[in-house]
Amino acid sequence: MGYEPLFTTLRNAYLNFVRAESREMKRRAGNAGLIVAGPPDDPVRAEELDEALGSLPEEQRQVIVLKVWGGLTLAEIAGVLDESQNTVASRYRYGLNKLRKSLGDVQ
Repeated sequence: MGYEPLFTTLRNAYLNFVRAESREMKRRAGNAGLIVAGPPDDPVRAEELDEALGSLPEEQRQVIVLKVWGGLTLAEIAGVLDESQNTVASRYRYGLNKLRKSLGDVQ
């Protein structure tokens, strides 16, 4: 018996933890218009960010959540998702670009 079931269980538990933390952050933000990210003259509200994240492909959303809210490095994310670090870096970069476009912060 290999370690694959153990790694799958740990990965799923970690992803569930990250999702729970994200939900808790949203709950704390509530509907008070709390600024989650963005420059002061162009605030991004929690609802806008949630909608933009929801529009991303699952693979890109996972990487962004693990990086931004989970605090993992790209190498750690590659290990958790069992992907190459280059693949994870590409997903992160493409996801951030889509978020910028979706949120009107095109550079």
